[in-house]
Amino acid sequence: MYLRLAYLKVELEESLKNGFSYFLYKKEDGELRDTFATLDPKITPTYQFKGGKSTARNEAILVTAWENNKCMWRTFRVDRIVKIYV
Repeated sequence: MYLRLAYLKVELEESLKNGFSYFLYKKEDGELRDTFATLDPKITPTYQFKGGKSTARNEAILVTAWENNKCMWRTFRVDRIVKIYV
């Protein structure tokens, strides 16, 4: 299962680096959030890691991306993606 999720992470990060992606994911509390995000270095500010509760086990499925609607960095798990809009 983790191999499939790690592959999805790589695919999503490549898509994010090439522009914006719009997707829906489920937050840890169960709330659904739609996100218009990117990793395009021409658009995003420099990311500064502030710590968190990630572990080596879930690091392979975490993605951090710039959410354009809120103008802030968001980290989410790829196994919680509900839908990717094309």
